Amino acid sequence: MQITEVNDKKIKVSVGLLIERNKILISSRKENKIYNRLWEFPGGKVKKNESTVNALRRELNEELSINIDLNYTELYSNYSYKYKESCVDLYFFTCMKWTGKVFPLEGQKIEWLKKNEIKESRLLPSNITILNKIKNDLLI
Repeated sequence: MQITEVNDKKIKVSVGLLIERNKILISSRKENKIYNRLWEFPGGKVKKNESTVNALRRELNEELSINIDLNYTELYSNYSYKYKESCVDLYFFTCMKWTGKVFPLEGQKIEWLKKNEIKESRLLPSNITILNKIKNDLLI
């Protein structure tokens, strides 16, 4: 998920909650990005005329070298988050099946963690709401 400095502009972002063996993937932010010391759930900006699920498919392929199976991918939650520099519309999808081996193609670190192992202080502020929902959800 990338957040770019844009004044008074909404940015649409698709985010993948990759779930495997009761663990969820988080990834570090790139060194040259804002909030680069924090972690996030992988994903990125939706391009003009692109659907949120197609953006997710593209972003996870570009970032992690995987192709998500849309039969096992569904919208889990969405909300808006206001940063100083922008407002982000976030679309979180659960991804239960994909092809390819998860491999960080952009130099980011990745970790598979149980939902209760993820510390709020490590995540982007915009990801805290979804983390709290995940922690209270018995299905994930």
